[in-house]
Amino acid sequence: MRRSGFTLIEMALVLIIIGIVLGVSFSALHVFTKVNREKDTFQKMEQVKQALIGYLLKNGHLPYADSDGDGKDDDHTYTGKLPYIDLGLTKADASDAYRRVFDYDVAGSTTSQGKLADTSSQNICHQLGAYMDGTNTSTTRITLDGGTNWTEVPFVLLAPGNNKQYEGENNDGDRDYEAQNSSSDDVVVWESFTYLYNKLGCGKEFYKLLNSSGSNIWVSGGSYTGCIKIQKGEVAYIQKDTIGYRDNSCSSQIFSFSDCEQADFGGGDRDTEVAWDGSDVNDR
Repeated sequence: MRRSGFTLIEMALVLIIIGIVLGVSFSALHVFTKVNREKDTFQKMEQVKQALIGYLLKNGHLPYADSDGDGKDDDHTYTGKLPYIDLGLTKADASDAYRRVFDYDVAGSTTSQGKLADTSSQNICHQLGAYMDGTNTSTTRITLDGGTNWTEVPFVLLAPGNNKQYEGENNDGDRDYEAQNSSSDDVVVWESFTYLYNKLGCGKEFYKLLNSSGSNIWVSGGSYTGCIKIQKGEVAYIQKDTIGYRDNSCSSQIFSFSDCEQADFGGGDRDTEVAWDGSDVNDR
């Protein structure tokens, strides 16, 4: 006579198999959800990056960071939350998959020479160019290889991952950040100085140099073909490849674009107006 139903052993085996299947399913679902949240966060951060670039194109500077959580930038604040209201975004637009507003670091500090969020009179192309040629040193850096090599950047957007806390370089209190770390699920997005420089159509920037000395000077290069005299009281337009000379044969160099840059930035106003006094280039 055949028995119907399951034995206790058979039922136990079925329950074990069901448990294994459910465990694998829940684990796979957790991984799938985590990946989707990271993907969603990254896509939002890319959209925020474009909003920051749009703000720069419109205003000639980047926003400061938000220090008090009201969604608006606060003067002279370089690290904090993203000022999403100033960017024309909603809080949801500026938050990760866990509804946390993105963190934001913009190059500059109260003591550094270059301040991309400075709202005073400045030529943003000169500022970006100075970072690119090393006249300015960025306070904000990114590494893609665990700290072996570092790249200076104009801004960084950050969001912690599933564990809700930053890891490694992103959690040590300085302004160096890391991306592409296999042991971390932090999401990090940034842009380069070169990209912003090209996006703004920079490349032909110049300094207006007043010859305030008692003698004529000569310039060559840039928009000047040959050796061109600049009389006392006249203005010369100094581009990256323009050189100033003391003599009409353009053989005795007295200043360059870099000298104008250093004088303008050292003066603090960065309005691209400088002067030659007979011995040095000074801000005016």
